Amino acid sequence: MMKLQKNIVLGMLMMLLMAGAVSAQASFRPQPPVSAQPPVSAQSLASWQPPVNSQPPVNSQPPVNSQSPASWQPPVNSQPPVSAQSPASWQPPVNSQPITTEHGRTGMAVVVQGDGSLTSDRSQSLAVELDRAGFSDVRVSEGVDGIRIAYENLDNHSDARALAKALRIIAASSWADSAHVSIVIQSQRIPVVYVGTVLGNLRKRVSGASSHDEWMDASTFEIYQSEIHGDIPREGRSWQGMELRFGVGMRYQLGDYYDPWQFAFDFQPELRIPFGTGWYASVRGAIPIYNNLDLNDYSRLSMATLNKVFRLDDGLYGGISAGFFGRNRVGIHGKLQAFLWDEVVTVTLDGGITDFTDITGKVLIEYLENRRFTTYSGGIAHRWREFDLNTSVRYGNFLYYDSGVIAETYRQFGDLVIGFFYMNTRLGDNIGFRFDIPLFPRRSVRVGPTTVGVSRHVPVTYRYTGGMLDAREYETGLHFFEALRQMYPSFLAKQLAEFL
Repeated sequence: MMKLQKNIVLGMLMMLLMAGAVSAQASFRPQPPVSAQPPVSAQSLASWQPPVNSQPPVNSQPPVNSQSPASWQPPVNSQPPVSAQSPASWQPPVNSQPITTEHGRTGMAVVVQGDGSLTSDRSQSLAVELDRAGFSDVRVSEGVDGIRIAYENLDNHSDARALAKALRIIAASSWADSAHVSIVIQSQRIPVVYVGTVLGNLRKRVSGASSHDEWMDASTFEIYQSEIHGDIPREGRSWQGMELRFGVGMRYQLGDYYDPWQFAFDFQPELRIPFGTGWYASVRGAIPIYNNLDLNDYSRLSMATLNKVFRLDDGLYGGISAGFFGRNRVGIHGKLQAFLWDEVVTVTLDGGITDFTDITGKVLIEYLENRRFTTYSGGIAHRWREFDLNTSVRYGNFLYYDSGVIAETYRQFGDLVIGFFYMNTRLGDNIGFRFDIPLFPRRSVRVGPTTVGVSRHVPVTYRYTGGMLDAREYETGLHFFEALRQMYPSFLAKQLAEFL
């Protein structure tokens, strides 16, 4: 935290220095020297020549002020002082080049990053615009290859809608049409998706001069790969603040003749606090709205975790979560997910060790819960990008000493997800369906350093045979992997046809 506070203070000082430098350059007007001639010692009197067509006066010696400012030459091997350079004649540091806009203006570099890219006044202006539009952890730099931008979307529940907003802001920037735009979309400050396009093509798409398909043919949407797409900018406009989300939890089962439907609805506020790249804490409460299902008819803590997500290699992501999980479990859980052939194939491994806890609620039959379970699973999924259809098969060792296979297929319809599953485990067979129902409003608001809004969706799962303990799992604090489902490059590209 001290390092984060130090970085914030240094960032504010840097912004003040840059603002002062830009203001000084904007108000600078080069003026000729008061005495626009070289010092007497700069040229020997013996080598002085009078102007052409002029007659030397009697006892011709050049007076001190005999040369006009226009004809004056500085001494050999001399350099003008720094203040003698106008902004138009400024030269960037070695290994960096200023980019000239379509209006002929040269960007003034104020920061040179380790990779040779520049953070200029117009880069800062673009970062400010994106920050004001609700994006978090905004980073913008420019170099010989064009504009590089990184951001995280905490404001809009639709990552495609957020990307469309960012693209419109970028299209209105002052860079030339030939500039290449590289965008990296992050989650928990981890780079996930790369979008590449030429600024001129983007402007045609935004203005309606070209179709979505024409723009897509000339653009790139891929899982981020550092070896191909390069490093993301290091200088950030803003730090990622806290998130306060309000969600709804639902549990249900079929009852008996006298009480056929049994439900439990909870109002669930959740606070997520970031600590740096990939580190965050998550605390969720449960406030009962209606409950005729179980004993949890009181306000309580439902989950509290410390989490770390990371990127091990191109397309390979991992995460570790420790603390109080769902289903009255406390312990540690880890997960790895690899994207192969861009996004077509996904391989997932996860596992954890948990014990029973009654801090997060009461259970009906404690002797079934009050024991240590070691759970793990591994699976493979295929994505049919044309239809946004995912099909997966995985084998696992689940709670209550159950083990077996789960096959699932689901399709994305914008923000709505509909899926079906089949389970064949040691405790029996079961089928069912699940929905991820989006919550409204789909936008959040920023209150100081905190983004406040509803959760992205409410998960609803129905099992044909209820009340069974087959293939039971618990929820952890690794929201990162849930967010990845809405960030498939092909899904974003198709959704942009509606929003851009």
